[in-house]
Amino acid sequence: MSSQFLHKAVLNKDAAEKLVNSPNYHYCSSVHCAYYSCYLQLYHIIFVILTTGKNDFNLKKKQWFNSNKGGIHNFSIMFVYDNIDNVPIKSNFKNKIYELKKLRVQSDYENVSIGFEVSKAAITLANEITKLLSTSFNYAT
Repeated sequence: MSSQFLHKAVLNKDAAEKLVNSPNYHYCSSVHCAYYSCYLQLYHIIFVILTTGKNDFNLKKKQWFNSNKGGIHNFSIMFVYDNIDNVPIKSNFKNKIYELKKLRVQSDYENVSIGFEVSKAAITLANEITKLLSTSFNYAT
């Protein structure tokens, strides 16, 4: 089945790589795109692979918000996390996605300089997360 979520994830990964290189040097935007390449894969997993319906997703999301566990990004991350069977992959995924999310928050919202090293680290994390997810849920990007 064709997935626009997965298509957008691939486009964001491509953008992240192009934005970090000459003549662009748009490091903040590169980090942002690296993160969203992974976030869109979460939606691919939730809606296409796990075939979660919008109503079921929204009901679980509402319960999540009512329990004050965080926003939509944390909800989506934990939704996928809870469906990973392999314990080492599960742990590795959680650590890496939250590390990448932290870089994205710094890049988008904090008054800090984002340079080449941070941008490349975000791309590396995104590649590692993609490998973990595609292995765990058996899909190709």
